[in-house]
Amino acid sequence: MDKRREWLFYVCATLSCGLVLSLCWSPVRGVKAKPSAPEVFCGVYGDSLLCKNGHISCQVCHAETPPGMNPFGQQVAAQLLVGTKRPLSHDDFVAGLKDVLLKIGAQDADGDGVSNMDEIKAGYLPGDKNHTPAQQTSACDPSKGMQCGYVPENAFKKVSQDFCGQQVSFEELEAFRKKEDQRAAIKDKLASCLDTPFWNGKDGVVWSLANQKIRPAKYAKSGADSGAFPIADYYEDYNIFVYSQIDDHDARLVLTAQFFVDRKDGTPTTYSIRQKETVVGSDLIGNGGFAMVQNEKRAGLATSPWTLAMITMFSVIPRGTAAQIYRSYLGLDIAKQEGLFPARNEPADYDDKGVREAACRQCHETLDALAYPFTRYNGLNFEAGKLTTYIDDRMKLLSKLEGPRLELVPEAGYIFGKRVKNLVEWTQVAVNSDQFAKAAVMDYWKLLMGGKPAFPKENAAFDTLWRDFRGKHKYSIERMLHAFVQMEVYGAY
Repeated sequence: MDKRREWLFYVCATLSCGLVLSLCWSPVRGVKAKPSAPEVFCGVYGDSLLCKNGHISCQVCHAETPPGMNPFGQQVAAQLLVGTKRPLSHDDFVAGLKDVLLKIGAQDADGDGVSNMDEIKAGYLPGDKNHTPAQQTSACDPSKGMQCGYVPENAFKKVSQDFCGQQVSFEELEAFRKKEDQRAAIKDKLASCLDTPFWNGKDGVVWSLANQKIRPAKYAKSGADSGAFPIADYYEDYNIFVYSQIDDHDARLVLTAQFFVDRKDGTPTTYSIRQKETVVGSDLIGNGGFAMVQNEKRAGLATSPWTLAMITMFSVIPRGTAAQIYRSYLGLDIAKQEGLFPARNEPADYDDKGVREAACRQCHETLDALAYPFTRYNGLNFEAGKLTTYIDDRMKLLSKLEGPRLELVPEAGYIFGKRVKNLVEWTQVAVNSDQFAKAAVMDYWKLLMGGKPAFPKENAAFDTLWRDFRGKHKYSIERMLHAFVQMEVYGAY
């Protein structure tokens, strides 16, 4: 093993890289959750806000982490085609699940005094006694002298705190109270806060939203503020992410940008497009080992040098990269059985990883087809040639060491059941989906509201917000935020 490869393997071991997927298997009565379950559920309860605002939560039937089941899921499993041999066929499962959902609608799985059907229709979880219309009442009580509904002064204070990072001064609040058009004043305050380093600067609020998506590791960083084992510069990723979120830019650029972004720190912090590549590698490996993805093959952060070096790494079929992008930008976690759209004849298991086994198959019927468009993007496999770039014959080159069947791996794959020719098409389908809009808005909802939509009223507001984000806001995060702070859910009480 030469020194370059030895060094990279050492770094990989240090990072403890790898994606661990759940077995996607339920122990309850041998009932295996099926990808069609959400569709069947929403076919029965299509008017429920549980179905309208994204991929239906696993928590409808499962405990906090699948495959464990909550009381409602246990109730479903106990009455689903009793006496029928497991595993169930797809057709039997679909028919049986629909029947049992209708059958147990009048029952009360979690014992909170509200029927399963009434909770579901109202947008609550029928298996969680703490998530019920009986418990989730408004904190606003007019009989106690409280001012309910949208309160402009409260919204003004919150905007200053949330977006500027500071409380309003006494003088500023007094001036606001005298404003004839207080909603306009809130709009102006938000606009000024959105241009502050607190919001859009390095390590600011928007920057921090990308932490779980980019997964920075200081010791592997190259460029400015480099670490001990520099491989790639994740500042490039943060710059693109923040750029896509500010100044009325199109948020979809996070996965479609075919350019780079420069950042100039200051007040305000500014971001500008750069077309020319800047390659910064490690002295230990030499810049000659790295290359940039060709412009026409770039797909935003899905193909950044950091993503390829630190998430794809030595993967032959980058399942982990596909799962990370799917989870980070579409809000769908395959390990939690979310966003499963089985592809025909998958998984083919070209790399002999045993993913056709019963315990793995359910997830990999979707995951492998998601991952194929990523297979021509090389991470740190020296056998394929240049690192962190697109290589058309990558699978052929790797097949010499990994097995001849790798040459059969297609570049075409599937996302949301739609066939795509390559990763550029993959990301186009992704960013134009409802799921992308919901996930993008959800990031800010959780930031500003402290968690996912809880009350039916909050679900209704979220539904409006993500739909407008796709429509009249034209994927502008800033337009969406201006609408958000004018909503009752934000400025209430």
